[in-house]
Amino acid sequence: MKNQIFEPSPPTAGRPRSKRSHEAVIAAANSLLEEISYSDLTVERIASVSGVSKRTIYRWWPNKAAIVMEAASETDVLEPDTGQLKSDLVQLLSGIFAVVEEHRPAQAIRGLLSEAQFDEAFADVFRGYIAQRRQLCLNILKRAEARGELRPGVDHEVVADLIYGAYWNRFLIGHAPLSDAYATDVVNMLLTGIHIDE
Repeated sequence: MKNQIFEPSPPTAGRPRSKRSHEAVIAAANSLLEEISYSDLTVERIASVSGVSKRTIYRWWPNKAAIVMEAASETDVLEPDTGQLKSDLVQLLSGIFAVVEEHRPAQAIRGLLSEAQFDEAFADVFRGYIAQRRQLCLNILKRAEARGELRPGVDHEVVADLIYGAYWNRFLIGHAPLSDAYATDVVNMLLTGIHIDE
């Protein structure tokens, strides 16, 4: 279910929102992000490509970050439910990797993260956006715990930090590729550990 905080601002009284215009703005943002970087994207360009006036756009979204965040949600990863913890986590990571590798607009998340460092109001919204996606991992862990696949006392939040941290590290730094093999390695090491018991 979409969090209300990501919905565009309601139109003023007597000016009902046009679904066609709304979709045109999102489509324009996605189209532009296929060609230019997030930093080069502007509301002016979105307005020009979509054919929707800047005034109308600003009535629905406070800034370009809010538009991009909504556009990015169209490439959300589906929550895997294979009935087994390892395969669920591997599929989750592989799905995230596939989205950011195959869809350039999804890579604009780097720009959103940067804006969140300097705009506290937007940071709150951004954290909510990330929390919704993080919930996929927490749901997987909850089901695994119910099936008896987790040892007692495992902190689901820490596990989610490790899973998503593996993604964010390579995605933001770019020192190594995001791949299915990497997803499998991350999950295998997480589940088996790397410490030799004495």
